[in-house]
Amino acid sequence: MEYWFNNKNSNKGVKVSKKMSIAKLVKDKTKYDLNDYCDMRGLKVKSLYNGYISKKAAKILKKDGIKVA
Repeated sequence: MEYWFNNKNSNKGVKVSKKMSIAKLVKDKTKYDLNDYCDMRGLKVKSLYNGYISKKAAKILKKDGIKVA
């Protein structure tokens, strides 16, 4: 019996990192949810939810220890 796939080159033991949402990153690093955090820092919540991170937002997030791409 032949199998259509080859299991010899499987990636066993390799951890695949999942991308975390910006809300989860903020919640883990600070005790605030994303809405409260953005209100305190003067950021726009909607742009962060849509995936747009401005230079100003990236600078503030980096200063608080939140790593963004």
